[in-house]
Amino acid sequence: MGLSTYFIGLAGEKVAMLPMESFYYTGLFFFAIFIAYLLGSASLFYRVKLSNDLWEKYYQKTLIDISKDHSISTEENKRSTQLWLSGEALSTLDEAGFAFIEILAIYFNVIFTTIALFVILGAELAGVIVFCMCLSVMLLYASKGKIGLIASSMQNEKLVALLSIGKIWDNIFYGDKKSSQWALASSKKKIDVYFKKIESYKILEQIISCAPILVSIPLLVLFSYYQVLNNSLAIGAMVAVLPRTLQLFQNIHAASMSTSQIMLLKNKIQKLDAFSSSLTGYDYLSNIDNEKVSVIEVASGRIINAHAFMELGLETKNTTGRYLISGSNGAGKSSLIKYIKSKHPDALFFGPNIQVGKDTNSGSTGQKQLYQMASLLNSDSRIILLDEWDANLDESNMKNIDNMLSALAENNIIIEIRHKRMIS
Repeated sequence: MGLSTYFIGLAGEKVAMLPMESFYYTGLFFFAIFIAYLLGSASLFYRVKLSNDLWEKYYQKTLIDISKDHSISTEENKRSTQLWLSGEALSTLDEAGFAFIEILAIYFNVIFTTIALFVILGAELAGVIVFCMCLSVMLLYASKGKIGLIASSMQNEKLVALLSIGKIWDNIFYGDKKSSQWALASSKKKIDVYFKKIESYKILEQIISCAPILVSIPLLVLFSYYQVLNNSLAIGAMVAVLPRTLQLFQNIHAASMSTSQIMLLKNKIQKLDAFSSSLTGYDYLSNIDNEKVSVIEVASGRIINAHAFMELGLETKNTTGRYLISGSNGAGKSSLIKYIKSKHPDALFFGPNIQVGKDTNSGSTGQKQLYQMASLLNSDSRIILLDEWDANLDESNMKNIDNMLSALAENNIIIEIRHKRMIS
């Protein structure tokens, strides 16, 4: 694009005295534009490839980091992570991939077009453009802190707005009219806060990007006037490159916006990197009441208190059988079974809203549960943890699964929480 500006400027200079030479430079102008559009098309492909690669690596890294700490395996953290990866991370890294290529293209365009205008129009007019660029950089630097605060706030408010969708879903499908209206109104408030953050950023962005141009245009007109007075032949070159000069101001405006977006994205990406550490862990031990939770060895009927059971050597080959975790609601039965899973990474865990293995076929909750339980027959895990596995099963299916678990327990360890508390 810089070369095309140079060639069209030369064509403008020669148009009066040497029309054939002017035509030659016009041909070079179109050739340069042709090459520019080929490169632009190629860059579009690599923008998409870069964005995809960024998100894929972030997606895998985040899940690997999260998997190292079992205490954050709560349902709330699960929803937050799903929304974060599919919402904030996906959109931010998509923007980052595009913005990185875009800002390189814009800055190179501005630099080389400015050099071409310097050669064609002289130092005075090119100096005005350089002044515009420097003023833009100064405003961006002065606004760096404000942009960082807005970036962090935008991410927080977006996640809050997305998390409210689950509550809306339950209220509109399972609540009454009043609860449905409340959920929608509450969500709207959260979304409005997020949109106001976006709008405040856009206002700041436009002030930063437009102010230098508004100051520079009168100076450009003034210097152009005096240059034409002193050199009447310069009018041809000036008229030829005038559209490109205006386009250059557009590119400076775009460069300023892209730079502020890069600054915004930098702060957002820093928060992406810290997402795993921001999740709140769950303290299993503090939520287990040793006086109210006990473990029954099903074969012998022996009762073991929770803390003593946690110290058993479950990894040893001699330990087999079924163990039933018993206790009142809120005493910490689920906390105990999840604590055991945290200490035995190779154990299999089945529980409410948990799906392990391949996707199940569509069907009722009970059918999906049967599918999951049947997969235990092909499992290589010695320790199998079951949280309310019988909650959605009828008596016939429950007895069949119960018999299957008893057979598995001959060579494996089955630790379970029962909903109906029936052991055959």
